[in-house]
Amino acid sequence: MPDTAGWWPLATCQLVSVPSVIALAVVMGARWVPRGRVVRLAVFTGPLGASATGAFLLATQHGLLTIAGVLSSLYPASTVLLAALVLHERVHRAQGVGLGLCAVAVACVAAG
Repeated sequence: MPDTAGWWPLATCQLVSVPSVIALAVVMGARWVPRGRVVRLAVFTGPLGASATGAFLLATQHGLLTIAGVLSSLYPASTVLLAALVLHERVHRAQGVGLGLCAVAVACVAAG
């Protein structure tokens, strides 16, 4: 498989995502134009998501797939941490244990 095989699907995904959300909002009768603080946050999420997907693609092409797979599987952990930091959500005991196990897994992968 050529190294560039994943870039076109990534670009297509990024180009189709916003019109898809707008179309879905129109069909459901919801307002699709963000307002207030959400606009500032939304400006960063698209490029950040594209960068993360691009970084994963590069990692799978030039690095060890096992390491890239383990690190990308930590996405739910980052969601819980962001919810706790940004939205001041309470981290429950089971979530805390899961985050701790994620940290142990990353340490084991890093140690080899």
